[in-house]
Amino acid sequence: MVGLKRRECEGMKKKYFLGIGLAVLVVLVVGALIWSAQQNKNAKETTIHQNDVKQIKLTRDELKFQPDFFEVSRSKGTLCLTPVKAEHKKESEVFYQKQNYKLKKIQLFFPSKKLLKDKKYPGEIRMQHQAKSGDKLTIVSYVERGKENFALKETSEIAKKLKNNEEIKTRDPISTLALISEDYRVVQYKQSEKQLYIVFKQPIMLSQKEFDSFKSMK
Repeated sequence: MVGLKRRECEGMKKKYFLGIGLAVLVVLVVGALIWSAQQNKNAKETTIHQNDVKQIKLTRDELKFQPDFFEVSRSKGTLCLTPVKAEHKKESEVFYQKQNYKLKKIQLFFPSKKLLKDKKYPGEIRMQHQAKSGDKLTIVSYVERGKENFALKETSEIAKKLKNNEEIKTRDPISTLALISEDYRVVQYKQSEKQLYIVFKQPIMLSQKEFDSFKSMK
């Protein structure tokens, strides 16, 4: 009888310590996930400091943007526009530092992810380009509230009804020139040897209605 009680007591102790061990493991795993998420957030939302950049002025000859049809998709609140491939079509491209960078993708963020001089803008447009060498060039336009941007009117309507992993082709071509400022003053900075950023200092405008459509994405 005494031996039975002793075995029961030892069994309860084992379950007790096993429970504590599992609880500690859960706390460690959850803590690691929270830390990782915070690190990812910090990595995605970065500040472009003035001493890290070079101020330049582009010319219209360097930006060779063409109206184009796009496939619109979204993931985790980020809207993505991919140019529709077609034969004998002029592509939007940038000729910069002796390389041709072709437009591969446009991403829209609400609010902005990259902060210029610690200022957070209501929105941000990233136009991602790539050269044959593999070098990448991203053109960034910040977005403020103001008048309607006709280039993104249809896209904002698509955004309201777009589901995750769904693609909708624009009915009309989008003028990519309307996604950058008419003021060609920009700042340039390198994220790495293969990744160059050009950021327009003057933001473009979207109407409040267009903002509401984009911000309704989940």
